[in-house]
Amino acid sequence: MVLLLDVRDTDEYSVCHIQTAYRYPAATVNRTVNPFTPEMLSFKNHPLKKIVIYDRDEKIACPAANLLFEKGFDNIVVLSGGLQEFFQKHPELIVGEVPKEWYPPVLKKKTRPPSVASLNSTKKASITKEKTKSTGPKPFK
Repeated sequence: MVLLLDVRDTDEYSVCHIQTAYRYPAATVNRTVNPFTPEMLSFKNHPLKKIVIYDRDEKIACPAANLLFEKGFDNIVVLSGGLQEFFQKHPELIVGEVPKEWYPPVLKKKTRPPSVASLNSTKKASITKEKTKSTGPKPFK
C-alpha cells in the first residue's frame, strides 16, 4: 500500500495534484508539536506500506523526507522527478489544471528527406543531360 503526500503549499495543491494524494505542506513537519496525520501514523514503518512524498520537482520533497526520517519514519520515499515529471508519464492521474509550461513542446512536422531512389534518378537525369550536350571528345591540338 502507498500513502501519497503532496508537500507543496495549499495553493499549489489546489491547482493540481495526483488523484489520491493528501495535502501535507512541508512546513508542517517543522512547525507542529505532533505533525503527523492518523494516516501517516498507520503507515509509519509498516513493512508492507510506503509513504511517497512529492512536490513539483523534488526541491521541497527531499528535505522533507530527511526530516521525516529523522523523526522516525523509515519507509519514506520521494517521487523521482516530482509531479512535473509524473505528469509527463501519467497525465490521466492528475486532478486539476496543470500549468501550461509543464506540457511538452509541440514538435513541428518534419519534411521527409528525399529517398535514395529519387536521388539516384536525379543523378541519372543530370548525367544524361550532360552526355547529350557534349559533342564528343575535343580534338587534340
